[in-house]
Amino acid sequence: MAVIERDIVLQSMTPDGNKTIDMPITRLANVEGDTDILPSIAADDYLVFSDTSDGGQLKKVKTKALEPTLTGINDDISTLQLDVLTFKNISITTSSFTSNTDTDYPYKAQITCTGVTANHVPFVVFDKDSAATGIFAPYAETIAGKVIIYAAKPAACTIESIVCTRG
Repeated sequence: MAVIERDIVLQSMTPDGNKTIDMPITRLANVEGDTDILPSIAADDYLVFSDTSDGGQLKKVKTKALEPTLTGINDDISTLQLDVLTFKNISITTSSFTSNTDTDYPYKAQITCTGVTANHVPFVVFDKDSAATGIFAPYAETIAGKVIIYAAKPAACTIESIVCTRG
């Protein structure tokens, strides 16, 4: 592989703070010829890195040593994937409300929303007329398969949208 003028260069520092140019890192777009691009890193390959614990000196680590860390990162990414569910134009009748123990909003309505879990966070948008009444709580909750809204008294309303996120 030929290193050409546009290549990125990894810089490090000597213990006394002087910069060094240690290793060219070629962008794939700058690779010339028939250079092999491997689909993955082999366990006996090395990665070069620099940290601040010793003034930025370069170090290398076998990629096999990173395997537990990379597995943990992949698990974290899977856990953090954002799950968004959207429901639109929902009509709630007065008879949908049942009593609730909250003194400010003593009524609740459970709205069936397929796929929602207790781990979702709902964002409920009432239509302008329903919101203007001041009857509905500024919060909602979720349980398996349902979004729960709260009200000061039973009242019919229209919900423009419910967006539930889980992260």
